[in-house]
Amino acid sequence: GASSSMIAMLLSKDYLKLMLIATVIATPLTYFFFDVLLFGEESYPIPIGALEVIASILLMFVLGIATILSQTVKASKANPVDTLRYE
Repeated sequence: GASSSMIAMLLSKDYLKLMLIATVIATPLTYFFFDVLLFGEESYPIPIGALEVIASILLMFVLGIATILSQTVKASKANPVDTLRYE
């Protein structure tokens, strides 16, 4: 009885939580890896600032949300009778 947008939101909510958890874990690890381990050995290191980190996180979320929503909207608009018929 729910609309397609509500079904898409319910399905994508868990994926967004996973993306947030992955971001919280991966951002400090990646920053440490690049800043301390890799750039410590180079002659002319390029520092990673807050702008680069925020831009990459935003890009990841935009691409993730676009992918998730495209698949969940497609699944929410599918007719359950047609799906059960072919299984």
